[in-house]
Order: sequence, then structure tokens, then C-alpha cells
Amino acid sequence: MQRAPGRSRLLFAVLGCLLAPAVSSGAAIVLIGDSITQGRVAGGGVSFADHLQALRPDDQIRNAGCAGSTTADWTRPVLEPQSCTIAGAYLLNAKPQMPADLAIIMLGANDATGYYEANPIEPSAYRENLEQLIRVALSDVGRVVLLTPTLNPVAKEAERLRLVGYRSAVLSLCGSLGRVLCGPDIQKIVSGPSQDLAELHPSELGHRRIAQRLDDFLTELSPVPVAPR
Repeated sequence: MQRAPGRSRLLFAVLGCLLAPAVSSGAAIVLIGDSITQGRVAGGGVSFADHLQALRPDDQIRNAGCAGSTTADWTRPVLEPQSCTIAGAYLLNAKPQMPADLAIIMLGANDATGYYEANPIEPSAYRENLEQLIRVALSDVGRVVLLTPTLNPVAKEAERLRLVGYRSAVLSLCGSLGRVLCGPDIQKIVSGPSQDLAELHPSELGHRRIAQRLDDFLTELSPVPVAPR
């Protein structure tokens, strides 16, 4: 059984975010995630990836998002027919955009519902999948930034509990793995209709809020160590 992170680990994660050394101008940043990252906007509009590129014109924001994907899809080998929603998402979507300076990972919305899976993915399995993905990504990037998944305001109670568990898993991984940082806490930034999240996907205002917080976070980081070319 996965132990809940202790106070010291959570404190370490928080300090890591606060004291972590600004991404240098011209950095290559790969976004790994599901439909929210790929660009699905409730009501239509501009995604956080595009907003972030506009805020950071000197950087290369490379979008590797895969709609419908779970953490399991990002760790499985490629299968036939090739689809990142079924398996091999890292090799199909992210690997072609590597190497890069930084990877930003936000996954969990589809894990919680079990989309294209036999069953929903419980927090312990989510953590294992995410850790495996992080270790693979660190062979291609200098650092990994983890974001908590959005908390669907219309989800059933079991789904919401999984999403809260995923947040705990993200925080614990930030505090236990080297070159892994906690980014903005998305569950706190867009958390319901009043925070521009009326359903699974944020509105454009929600996407803009995510991009602004990411821009602030990246500005506070020191130059990232470049992955081997």
C-alpha cells in the first residue's frame, strides 16, 4: 500500500517549487497531457498551450497532448493500430519532439473515469504510471514539472476522490524524485464554475489562467539543465 506523503515530504515539495532555480529564454518546453493539453476548450477558444506560447515568444512550446489518454497510455509500448489514446503515447507524441529542456505533465482526467480502460485507475496505480513516465521523460529533458489534474465539478463522488488522490500522488513525487518540480496546483486554480471550470475542460478563461500561472512559475525558475543531445 502506498503511504500518504508525510509533512516533511510535502514541505520538501513546496520548498522545491519556491526555491527551484527562470527557464532561460529560448527554452524548448514539451507539454504532455490529455485533451486539455491538446487544446480542448469548453465553449471554444484558445488553449493554455497557445496562451503560454504567446506569453513566452522566445521559447518553443511543443504540444504533445493526446486527447483521451491516461497515464497508462503514456507508459505502454506502441500497439497496432497506432493510437496514443490506446497505448504508446510517449513514443508517438512526445519522443518526436525531444530532446527538450523541460517537460510539463498534466494527466488524470481520463484516469479517473477509466476512459478506454477496463476500469478507472486508482491513485496508487496512477502514481506508479506517472513515476514511470517521469523516469522515461528525464532521459530526454533536463527537468520535469508536474501539474495536478483538474477537478471535474460534475464528477461523481468516486471520481472526485480519485482526482484528489492523484493530487496527493503528484505532490509526493515532486518531493521524492530528483529534477522533478511541483508546478502550479491546477486543482486550486480552476476548481469549478466560479473558477472557469464548468465541466471536464476549462473555458478559455480557465486556460488563460493556467497559462498565466505557468508563465509566472517558469519565470521564477533558473535555467534548466539541458538534456543530452
